[in-house]
Amino acid sequence: MANLVAVFCIMSWRVLWLTMLARTAPETPPTAALTEQEIDILDQIVSNAGNRQATPGSLIFYLTKLARLGGYLARISDPPPEIRSSGAASAG
Repeated sequence: MANLVAVFCIMSWRVLWLTMLARTAPETPPTAALTEQEIDILDQIVSNAGNRQATPGSLIFYLTKLARLGGYLARISDPPPEIRSSGAASAG
């Protein structure tokens, strides 16, 4: 169980870092945060449909693809993908 939690912590940190990097420099090449293998996997698993707001090949383009794996719909009226808290730890 501890190993699984450790992997989830690393994945969560990478997604947070990717989101912050994409906010500050959305036209950054995706290789700044993702490996070539990760980019290839995202290209194979997630289609480019619904990703009209981002420049193809940019970091925000691949962030949107990653968010679509988690349920983000990428509709025109949707805000950009963001990190949200579940609220489980907040009191009030």
